[in-house]
Amino acid sequence: MKRPKSTAINQQMHHRSTDIVERHTTIRVLIGLTLLQSGFAIIHAVAWSLDRSTSWDEITQTYSSSRIALWLAAAIWSCIAFAAMLALRRGMRAGRWAYVGGAVLWILAMLALAPLPLALSGILLPLVASALLLSPAASRYLSDIATRQTDSSLRGRAGHAMWVLAAAGYYAMYVARLTNTGWLAEVSPGVWRGWLTLAMLALPIACTVCTRKGERLWHAGMFLVIEGLATFLVLLGYAPYARTGTLGAGYSYYVAPAVHSSWVVVPLMAGVGLLGMCSSPRQSRKRERWAI
Repeated sequence: MKRPKSTAINQQMHHRSTDIVERHTTIRVLIGLTLLQSGFAIIHAVAWSLDRSTSWDEITQTYSSSRIALWLAAAIWSCIAFAAMLALRRGMRAGRWAYVGGAVLWILAMLALAPLPLALSGILLPLVASALLLSPAASRYLSDIATRQTDSSLRGRAGHAMWVLAAAGYYAMYVARLTNTGWLAEVSPGVWRGWLTLAMLALPIACTVCTRKGERLWHAGMFLVIEGLATFLVLLGYAPYARTGTLGAGYSYYVAPAVHSSWVVVPLMAGVGLLGMCSSPRQSRKRERWAI
């Protein structure tokens, strides 16, 4: 029996449409950014809790109960955000509601425990992220089965590990140069930090080479946008400390050097440009899956 011509055309168009895979760039940027920041916050909280140079009695005598409660709330929120984004990365819908619910509690804690300028800088990302996760773009991402696909080949796993290392290294290097604190500042004193900085800057180039052809520009753009947004949020977090007396007693005065704004502008402009060059949905290939 001969099929109607319209049916054959519809099936042909369906097969063509299944060959198109949406990149979900906005949601993936959000996931990478949140994993990066919350992961470093967890590491910082663990390192601080293991530091025996200051006893708990000294901490309670030096800092107010509201500030200690804010630190504990920040550690809990970082764990919730990290776990929620890992779930989202695997396409699990529970991750969306876990993040939004945790964000509501974190925003309330910030407004109740932190000075208003500090609270406003700390709730920006949870507000924007929650709005994105409740948008149709997040629903399309969670409904797309391609989001659960990973490249299990040796090259895919190596590329994924290298991009994670590059993102963590760049972020740690920025914090070290901005505040002279953190694990990178401790392991790279003096001239070694300059050499380590050059190595960290060269690592994304190696990551791009290891990524499969057809995905290199997109992954490089993702890396630059995530790092640009992460460094912007760091500067935003330090903005309330730039004016004395705005945060009250117990908070130190600090002004971030203006030169560090280039670490925000340059990666963002370059990353947006690269993502704009490959903004159209990619053609799915059996031998090419997500490197990260």
